[in-house]
Amino acid sequence: MYEFADDIIEGQNDLIDDAIRLLNHLIVVDTLWLKRFAIHPANYTALESVLSLPTPENLDQIVSVNTQQLFEFRQYLDKMICEWAHAITRIDLDHQLCYKNSQGIITNHKFFSLIMYFFNYQTFIREKILALLLQADIDVGATELIVPMPSGIDI
Repeated sequence: MYEFADDIIEGQNDLIDDAIRLLNHLIVVDTLWLKRFAIHPANYTALESVLSLPTPENLDQIVSVNTQQLFEFRQYLDKMICEWAHAITRIDLDHQLCYKNSQGIITNHKFFSLIMYFFNYQTFIREKILALLLQADIDVGATELIVPMPSGIDI
């Protein structure tokens, strides 16, 4: 989704500005969630580096307006997310994770439910970004996640 970064200039139009705000928002919420996931008793080594990142102060915080910096940070987070996802075990999913939400309220939820929320919210925000870019006549290329599978292989 970020390969178009060189073609986008902040201030180009309201649609692009909105897309950049959403790119920032996604980085902020991913950082907050990954920091919460890092306190899981499974001690995911893939999430160790997220703990050294500054904790975002609000959900609308601007990390950067530079699309190259956003692209690089997104790649960093996505790599971390992939490594972390591969480390999750079935036993981890039943854990009740206790954390502070963005309003500072202590809450707890089943880890599985939090992970599902995390990925569903990512999908929702990424779709909004895609819609804005398409409205701004920016071709982002193919966005399908499922690659063609050879015949006879079940997913």
